[in-house]
Amino acid sequence: MYKSVLIVFFISLLSGCGNDSTVKESSTPSPDTTLVSDSILIERYFAWQDSIEYTDDDDNYYKNTIRDHEKIRDTILITYYAQQLADSLTKRTGLTLSLEGWAKYLHTIDLNGDNQLDLIYEGQSGGEPFLTEFFLIDTLGIKKIFSGYQVVTKMNFKEAKLSSFSIINPGCCTDPAIVEYFYTIKFDSSKVSLTLVNTLGYLNRLEKPTQKLSASVAFTLKKISKLRCEAASFDGFENPV
Repeated sequence: MYKSVLIVFFISLLSGCGNDSTVKESSTPSPDTTLVSDSILIERYFAWQDSIEYTDDDDNYYKNTIRDHEKIRDTILITYYAQQLADSLTKRTGLTLSLEGWAKYLHTIDLNGDNQLDLIYEGQSGGEPFLTEFFLIDTLGIKKIFSGYQVVTKMNFKEAKLSSFSIINPGCCTDPAIVEYFYTIKFDSSKVSLTLVNTLGYLNRLEKPTQKLSASVAFTLKKISKLRCEAASFDGFENPV
């Protein structure tokens, strides 16, 4: 029975390629709610900003905040853990770099105030965004405590321990919205507690409306898309999107 259903589904999928379209509709449940607020799940709120401390200049964009807090760059420790993490980073990113290549993305900062240098990776993810990961180092080895995209913009320390930090995701050429994530972090003898406190979207690269509705209005969004059986080709290269 299951094979028959699978075959019918596959045939219907093939027949759908061409002129047929898929239609998706989403409606607000009542005038008191909006699809906009429902669609932004992780972002707590968005705000219009005239400016933001962000630059497209590569020399200033990469690792400035982490470099400012890297009081001691332990090249021996970095080289050692570049060897230890090379395989996992290759699996994670799909990239094969030399030890020097991985090492340039690693930084040594004491995160939990135990007078032991810990490790931060801020570098290639295998895609467009940068990847940031925090690792604690102790006598038992190395342990990853955070992973996110893209780069660290602020780091605050209290009593020699990292207490809060923020990461910014500047989007890409097709998505100019900038999103910044604000975290708090607490260390104790047994665990690390990390909380996403707020997410702020900067819409200064988008068109700001001249006026806003006095009250929310119920509405329906309809998305019509063609089914594609082959990858699109852009500039002679296949794009699976």
